[in-house]
Amino acid sequence: MTLASRRLCAVAALLYSVWVLYPLVNRELHPWTSFVSECVVADLAGATVLRTVDAVVGVVLAGVTAFSSARLRTLWRALPNGTRGTDGPAK
Repeated sequence: MTLASRRLCAVAALLYSVWVLYPLVNRELHPWTSFVSECVVADLAGATVLRTVDAVVGVVLAGVTAFSSARLRTLWRALPNGTRGTDGPAK
C-alpha cells in the first residue's frame, strides 16, 4: 500500500467517525441511549451531512481499493513467473 493510499484510508476513517460529533448538531437524540442509525433519519437536522459523508467515504475507499488492486497486479506481473500459474513452467 502506498503512502497516498494510507493517507486516504486515514482520511476516510476520520470522516467516517463524524457521527461521534452528531450530538453537537442535533440535541433531539440522547447520545447514550440512541442508535447511530437513528441519526440518518431524513427529517432530523444534520442527517444529510451524515449520509453525504458516508457516500464520500465509500467513494474514497472504492478508489483506494481499485488503485491498490491495479498496483498489486502490476507488481505481481513484474515478479518472475508472475503471469503464469503455479502448476509449473509455461509450455
